[in-house]
Amino acid sequence: MQLPHAKNIIQKTEAFLTSHLRAITFITGSGLVGMWTVIRSLTNGVNFDVVGQIGVTSQWAHGMHNGAQLGATNYLLKMPFYFVVNQLGFLSPHAKLLLLALVFNIATFVLLIVLFEKLLRLYKLTPNNWFYLTMLWLASISGRVYWLDYANSRNLETVGGIWVLYLGLRLLQKPDWRRAVATLGVGGIVFFADQLQLYIIGGGLVLYAGLLWLHRRSKRQFVGSAILGGSIIGGYIVAKILTTIATTLLPVSFLVAPKSPQTLSLHSIEQITLGFGRSTARIFDSSFYSAASAPNMLREFINAVVLVGLVLLAMYLWRQAKQRSLATVCGCCILAAYGAYGVSGQASQPTTERYLIMVPLLLVLLCSSLNGATIRRRLVNIQWALAGILLLSAVLTFGALVVSWPERYSKDAYITNTLTFLQQHNFDVAVSSRNGIPVTYFSNDRTIVVPAICSPDRKLIESDLFFDKAAFATVQKQANLVPIIIPAGGIRSGNTTCTVQDIEAQLGQPSSQLVVPGIGIADLYQPNRIRLAD
Repeated sequence: MQLPHAKNIIQKTEAFLTSHLRAITFITGSGLVGMWTVIRSLTNGVNFDVVGQIGVTSQWAHGMHNGAQLGATNYLLKMPFYFVVNQLGFLSPHAKLLLLALVFNIATFVLLIVLFEKLLRLYKLTPNNWFYLTMLWLASISGRVYWLDYANSRNLETVGGIWVLYLGLRLLQKPDWRRAVATLGVGGIVFFADQLQLYIIGGGLVLYAGLLWLHRRSKRQFVGSAILGGSIIGGYIVAKILTTIATTLLPVSFLVAPKSPQTLSLHSIEQITLGFGRSTARIFDSSFYSAASAPNMLREFINAVVLVGLVLLAMYLWRQAKQRSLATVCGCCILAAYGAYGVSGQASQPTTERYLIMVPLLLVLLCSSLNGATIRRRLVNIQWALAGILLLSAVLTFGALVVSWPERYSKDAYITNTLTFLQQHNFDVAVSSRNGIPVTYFSNDRTIVVPAICSPDRKLIESDLFFDKAAFATVQKQANLVPIIIPAGGIRSGNTTCTVQDIEAQLGQPSSQLVVPGIGIADLYQPNRIRLAD
């Protein structure tokens, strides 16, 4: 039997949480995102992709402007922020990378809440407890949804995609030239920064607009859908123009991702379907069947239960919801995401779930839009059960942080070992794999480690991906021997490995050889003998 005093406490607690849930979501969600960012930074290690454009910005600040290759998702618009943080000389390189990641990740979470609220109100829906609880759930799985240890990864770009979604739907509700220009302009900038948003958000909006016109069959709707479609196409054109301007005015080029064409067969359909399932489980942090430890298994099993519960709840509420427009457009964008993922050929490749990054965000918005302004009393218990599950997930996340702390940065020993070796032997320039990019950044560009990759015919070639080509000339300018640092397993690029024997067959016998503790060996060559293909 429940005591009256206990019942009163429960009621007051529930009233407090309900009235302050928005503020709690901002604070607690930001804390969860921050914890995940620290955990990923401590445990994943710094590779050339983590440094990426941040390192290029540092090179540009040191006068290197001969050109670097950036990824298709270029993050150029973030580079001024990278420059500012790079100037904070009192911070270590690890601290700079972590600071950038924390700022971008927390800003992403906060801005998503604000934009989702605007989207709900656009359809006269009031953000309720379910919305804020599902946002907390999104924060709790953010360690898998986002590459949180990468400042130069999709974070603010997802906010840009949701912004385009808001502007597009606002245009569709009341077409006029100002809204069309806003959608076109913002879309152009967002599509320039991240092409994935064109396929998912742009494609989803066009699909929804077409379905809306087919349903209503009115001239007014046709005009609205046509204007929206034209704005999306215009945004694509603006993105292409911005790309041309960037490559003309800045010393950059953009990597063209290799195409993986799909042939329609039972085997390819099976591979794509399996890829959809595998990547969906991973992006929602629900692949408990492959978890490495019991706490992770428990946390990921909880996430799987919540995911299935949210999908079932959405199906239940869909039949009763009076306002389905926002849920429908979210569904169209989710279909566009899986469609683009399947057609690209990435679905049949492992660990490519990053292409589904918008799906968890859109699912949260979809479920929130079906709940509307109020929620049935019989579902309130489920709501607070979700709150309890989120609390348990937060405790497990904090536990993961505590467990990982003693082993922090253990995967970055190669950076310290390489720098120590080069400094002890007074080498200012070296050649190594792409892992030399973080070494260069961590030395504040005082020691240059030129990155090389292994070609299919097992020859070392220069790589300007996330590295300015001006640094390549420093090899030939050296008066003394230049080391080529070769890890114990050779210099690997994908499935190809250049061994010591391959490198010596290409460049000849070295003048001498040294051991690099914890790394491998260093073949020392006269600068004029190091002729790498480009």
